[in-house]
Amino acid sequence: MSTHRWILGVQALVGLLTLGAALWWWEPPAIPVPWERWQPSGASVGFRIQERKPTVPAQGSVVTLAFAFTSDLHGHLSSTRLLPERKPSGLAHLVPVLRQLRTEHPGLVLLDAGDTIQGDPASFYFSHIRPDSGLPLPIIHAMNQLGYHAVVLGNHDFEPPVSVLQQTIAASKFLWLSGNAWLDGEDRLLLPPYLVLERQGVRVGIVGFTTPGVPLWIDPERIAGLAFAGLVDSAQKWSKILRERENVDLLIGVFHSGDDLRHDQQIAQLRKLPLPNTAGLVADHVIDYDLIVSGHAHKLRPRKPTSRLTRFRTPLLSPGSGGEGVSVARFTLEARAERWQLRDSHFEFHKAARQPDAPLLTELEPQLAEVERYLAEPTRVVLKKRPTRKQLNACGSALQHKATVHAFGAEAITLLPGSWFLPDLPEVDLGQPVTRKHLFGWVPYDNTLVEVALFGRQIARLLETHRRRLLGRRVRYSGWLVPGGIAAVLEGDWLRVQQKNGSSLADTDSLRVWLTNYHANGGSGLQARALIHDEQIQRRTGVFLRELVFAWLQELPEALPEACQSWLAEAVVPT
Repeated sequence: MSTHRWILGVQALVGLLTLGAALWWWEPPAIPVPWERWQPSGASVGFRIQERKPTVPAQGSVVTLAFAFTSDLHGHLSSTRLLPERKPSGLAHLVPVLRQLRTEHPGLVLLDAGDTIQGDPASFYFSHIRPDSGLPLPIIHAMNQLGYHAVVLGNHDFEPPVSVLQQTIAASKFLWLSGNAWLDGEDRLLLPPYLVLERQGVRVGIVGFTTPGVPLWIDPERIAGLAFAGLVDSAQKWSKILRERENVDLLIGVFHSGDDLRHDQQIAQLRKLPLPNTAGLVADHVIDYDLIVSGHAHKLRPRKPTSRLTRFRTPLLSPGSGGEGVSVARFTLEARAERWQLRDSHFEFHKAARQPDAPLLTELEPQLAEVERYLAEPTRVVLKKRPTRKQLNACGSALQHKATVHAFGAEAITLLPGSWFLPDLPEVDLGQPVTRKHLFGWVPYDNTLVEVALFGRQIARLLETHRRRLLGRRVRYSGWLVPGGIAAVLEGDWLRVQQKNGSSLADTDSLRVWLTNYHANGGSGLQARALIHDEQIQRRTGVFLRELVFAWLQELPEALPEACQSWLAEAVVPT
């Protein structure tokens, strides 16, 4: 080899070593996250801890303060519109109730425990179909009109696009609260943790908390860059600040978290997350609060008036869901030794009024009418009769598999929800086309499709609820998956998974399977029990399962599944 070539070779080697050294220290640029430049806006801007002097009431003074609570509204405005129901419910039905309460208690404080902007057709439409309408979501317009003081951030509030949630916070005339949602690894709060109000000389602290189970249910890209701290430690932290620095006289914790510690406990522990439902634990072990409000679980407690809530050490109430009514707490405080002392309390529930507030619905009419036109879009299928629950579930399972195959290919394999909802079906709907409105009733959750590479053993674990169901045992409906493109054959007490070619699926066989994002993210604990790793997720489509089924019924590329033919029929198209 010539000296010249040898020198060129050495130079090339040095160049490669230099590049290698540079690349050794190089890290790829951070993927932008939707919250990295986030600053609270609207009424939620400008939070800071204040050093306040204690209040000094006149000796012997007695005051009564009233608080009204809702929770888990899920965008619901009225049982008379969009998806009508027999039982009166929805925010518009609470207007007369709140009007009467404000007559009795002019300083009434109105609060909500979260899950506000997702779950009804109007919120879906203006979040996903027409997010550029330039108007607040209808539920936010209504809450602004009703004079809410604060709303807690719930897990479902992360389901709309991040831009919609951010715009919603900006458009709200009330505060959004979360004392345990942090940006940048607990370095900066996502939202204000609390609100301090003065009522009749009494300083009131209201702290909001979000269930730390959010990562179990929400797509990772929606919450990238966020961390959710445990509720007990967070409750202790803010109670200390509010009692010692803000010097509040009355302290209320509003939790988007259930009171049953066991619910989702194992799932969270498998995922190494703080426990999602610890409002009851806080009520028993964090003594600085005068009242704990527990949302998320859709419980209603108490239903009857009472002066004692004794299940937990600190009184705990749960305001129900969907605007079925308003929970009210009244506290009487007396001034003793220059401080306010809680003398007694009273708790009651007021049902929603039978009729909604007409002026409020009139204000919202243009938006509601637009959504109703969207819901009225027909398919090529008509309703022959009301289905039984069993018929609906069998048909729904077949439809969602066929729709997935039509969209993603004949080889598609599905493990999708086995339980559809069975709302009232009006007599006038019989003989008429199935519309998008019916699909919203049958499939109320905004779940999207995710493709996951699974081993046979994981598929068997995901079908454990299906096995139990086939054996006649009760299962949690949200965790029941049914197979499509593969068969699940019960042999004694065991389930054999059979592939299209008739062979049994081995534990080490690998298949690409379509799940909903709810189950792929960790909902119902199936992801953790099947040991599904994030790297097994092949693609997140963003395609809504409900919309996919609707599109299939609208196109009707093939005959209806046999499981549907007892109560559905293809529409006769005039020639």
